[in-house]
Amino acid sequence: MPTLSRRQFLRQMPFVSGLSPAEASGWEENAQTAAFTLNGTLTPYTGPWTRAQATHLLKRVSFGARKDQVDQLLNAGSADAAVDMVLDIPATLPPPPVNNYNSADFTDPQVPPGLPWINAAPNFDNGTEGFRIESWRGWWLNRMIDSAPDIREKMTLFWHNHFATQVSSVFIGRATYLYNQRLREYALGNFKDLVKAVTLEPMMLYYLNGFLNDKTAPDENYSRELQELFTIGKDNPDHYTEDDVVAAARVLTGWRVNFFNSAVYFDVNVLNPSGVTICGAGRGRARTWGATAPVASTIASTSPVSSEPAPGGWVSNRPWSRPRRNTPKKVSPRASADSSPAG
Repeated sequence: MPTLSRRQFLRQMPFVSGLSPAEASGWEENAQTAAFTLNGTLTPYTGPWTRAQATHLLKRVSFGARKDQVDQLLNAGSADAAVDMVLDIPATLPPPPVNNYNSADFTDPQVPPGLPWINAAPNFDNGTEGFRIESWRGWWLNRMIDSAPDIREKMTLFWHNHFATQVSSVFIGRATYLYNQRLREYALGNFKDLVKAVTLEPMMLYYLNGFLNDKTAPDENYSRELQELFTIGKDNPDHYTEDDVVAAARVLTGWRVNFFNSAVYFDVNVLNPSGVTICGAGRGRARTWGATAPVASTIASTSPVSSEPAPGGWVSNRPWSRPRRNTPKKVSPRASADSSPAG
């Protein structure tokens, strides 16, 4: 099936969308209308490249449009070059948050002022863990406020909302930070790889009970959310069944978290011992996994899910619609899947 890369999509995005009448006047009649069609194509944008379009692109891919960053995009010389710029995200992740919360009324007993707290063991005395989480919150807000003119932080927030967790339920600063960095690391990566990484993050294992999932009492919490909300979508019930939810829970048994350092490890003693089939006949590519290695638990639910066009469409609809228009317009699953970003 035809695919559409992220660069192709943004290059062909209708830059007139979302601009004020004053900004759009004088060039709208020259811009080609970008229409999403069932064969998975967008009409390439060939209109002018002025401050209005540079501002619009920057607002779509980041959290604002500072003058110096608008100038950077404008000086790129064309929409194509500007799109390359906003998709050229740094290879390194930002440094971690530090202890910026010590005061006359509180002192972190494990972390000196100005040093990262992310490797300290959880501490629930005197509100220590709460201070660390608030430090992370401010750190992340600063990442968004002072972000470079690229799409990384916007996509980090997007995936944060898609693979939702709850800080108040887990309340471990290190797990919260690691999860946020993982979303940032995979912000523009392969979706299947992202799902695998999220599955084994301590934050997600805690939040949806993956760390309690074992052969004697398979916990379906994560396997249900994985298929209903994270990958296939609740609007596609024909592509998975209750049996698939139960089966995925069995395949994902065995993962545990070290409370003191948030390290994830695999305990083969609690792995489901028998073969499991997910997405059976008539519902995609049926796959059966045994209990021979922990890698089975990593791959299990994601491989069959991502092989079906309609589930892919449910996922790709979300990032496609948000940068394109202020009010997202639902696209048919087949059209969206056929044009979902490659990689």
